[in-house]
Amino acid sequence: MDEGRKFEKLGYESLQKNNIQEAESNFLEALKHMEEAGDDTGQAYVLGNLGNICFQSKQFDKAEDFYSRSLNYMEKLKDAKGIESSLGNLGSVYFYQGSLEKAEESYQRALQIMVEANDPLGQGIYNEYLGNTSLKKEELDQAINYYDKAKELLTLEKLY
Repeated sequence: MDEGRKFEKLGYESLQKNNIQEAESNFLEALKHMEEAGDDTGQAYVLGNLGNICFQSKQFDKAEDFYSRSLNYMEKLKDAKGIESSLGNLGSVYFYQGSLEKAEESYQRALQIMVEANDPLGQGIYNEYLGNTSLKKEELDQAINYYDKAKELLTLEKLY
């Protein structure tokens, strides 16, 4: 196993032990080795994990940077699931930063991927996020439409 993957594995193990600082340190070390090795896939996922750590600690600017960089790699790799995840994560960062137009755009792009993948659960989740965004923008009719669509999709999946 190369150095980057070794540190990535240590990062996941640290997360499982809820040792966030150690996880971040291991993921940053993994990223350094993966950059040197040209491991685009590894970098894409490690950047996403670093974004998650920053998001959870409300470091939204750092999370945005990591998620954006992850998205660039996911797009380069044509990893639809990774693109969707990065877009959803970015949408959440923008939502919490109050950048509601950017949040809506990211959620819409992620929703489109879920539609193309014929994933009703994913569609339901993004309709709910879009409903939350519309509610925050005080676009109540639009929010209700998104929530109704989310309920319909999640009922189909027996999750509502």
